[in-house]
Amino acid sequence: MAVRVDEVPWGNFDVVVSMDVSVPLRVIRSHPKISWIYFPSDPGTPTAKRARRRPPEGFSVSLTHTHRRFPVRPGLGPAAIECPYSFQSSFSWEQVWPSQINREGTMVEHQTYDLLDEKQRQLLASLGTVRKPHGSVAEVASMLRSSKYYLRLKGGPLSGNGQVEAIMAGCLALGDPGTYVQRSLFTPQTVTPSFDSALAKLRYFESSPLDYEKARAEQLAVAEWVCFRRPAWQLLQKVRQTR
Repeated sequence: MAVRVDEVPWGNFDVVVSMDVSVPLRVIRSHPKISWIYFPSDPGTPTAKRARRRPPEGFSVSLTHTHRRFPVRPGLGPAAIECPYSFQSSFSWEQVWPSQINREGTMVEHQTYDLLDEKQRQLLASLGTVRKPHGSVAEVASMLRSSKYYLRLKGGPLSGNGQVEAIMAGCLALGDPGTYVQRSLFTPQTVTPSFDSALAKLRYFESSPLDYEKARAEQLAVAEWVCFRRPAWQLLQKVRQTR
């Protein structure tokens, strides 16, 4: 529901996260006690790139829309926090989307799915249901909660929001790191640069449930820290410093 900017009771808030620069500067200046946080919807815009060094005027913190295990991006300013667009945790998923008791099969990222040939899809199907994300948010969430694996092998480089969501939803995310801009959520067990290596890894995990659970837990621990706990803690610290 859209609300006119002057109808929002800004004085009721301690922190406001703005998607892009969606609040006029006059409003920001009239509420100096609020911690104004800039969050770009597209990290590639000129404003988003400049915000990595310094937040837009009136804002105290910039969230980068990106996630790196080690925040060593060149030129990252002291007011910037590495934070993915898919800022969420596995706890969030547990509260909103119930997990399926008997998870099986693979959610295949949509570009990868379209680039697989029929024989490759059949080989994946021999290990369980092959799913391509489609439909509403609720339908995609249900597919992720029903799947054991998430696979991305082909297509143009993505920022990795789908990978974040899949891991938080409880999937083990396999794939080719070369097809991602952000590669920090890969662990040694989840790197599969080709279809053949992915198929071999899927077969291995299907035959070794304990190793599957160990690999999933390790990847989830990395994702929870990089994509949720660390940025949340850093943001809280920044807010405390600016108040």
